Amino acid sequence: MAVPITEPIRQAIVHASAWIPALDAEGDLRDGAQVVELTHLVAADVLAA
Repeated sequence: MAVPITEPIRQAIVHASAWIPALDAEGDLRDGAQVVELTHLVAADVLAA
């Protein structure tokens, strides 16, 4: 899901701690890329915007 990188999103990224390696379409590791779940760190109305 793509959302604008607003201040609440920036703060969620700063406080996120469960980063994991990102995979490409073939399931291989993407060099230098990571992903993290932010929905528990951001209010639902921010994500719905």
